[in-house]
Amino acid sequence: MSSKDEWLAEVAWAGDNVFLGSDTSGHTVVYDSSEGVMRGIGPMRALLTALGACTGMDIVAILKKRRQNLTALKVLVSGSRPEFGLPKPWTSIRIKYVVVGESLDKRYVEEAIRDSTEKYCSVGASLSPTATITHSYEIVPTPSGQSYRSAGSAPASSARQPHSQAGRRSRRPS
Repeated sequence: MSSKDEWLAEVAWAGDNVFLGSDTSGHTVVYDSSEGVMRGIGPMRALLTALGACTGMDIVAILKKRRQNLTALKVLVSGSRPEFGLPKPWTSIRIKYVVVGESLDKRYVEEAIRDSTEKYCSVGASLSPTATITHSYEIVPTPSGQSYRSAGSAPASSARQPHSQAGRRSRRPS
């Protein structure tokens, strides 16, 4: 690459174990791999948040197209890495979608999750060669006119509908 080539991202050392990552639009993320009090997110956890954001954006767009009354979406992401050896890539990743809305159709929620995880999410496609990615979801209905109070709590009167169907996405050879 020559100096005239357009870079998509830049990462600059900010001292200690802190780096500032930015894109061509000037958005910045603080990365930190220090022990103790960290001033930013660790690079490996940033991959998990990128996965959650990517698939979440897909799901919001798909449910909007399906005219679903989505009021909140929380994507919980966790994973496992080898205890020993280097590098330590993610080998398994679990995603749980907490889908909140009024009169959500379970078929459309399942379709949105399936399409995101199998077709659209490029971050998931990038991670799947080394990680088995599974997912589950929970639908939290909100009564008409009531909004979801926070990402961590549902209205007291709502009845949660957990779904333990786990999808699987793995591009590792059998």
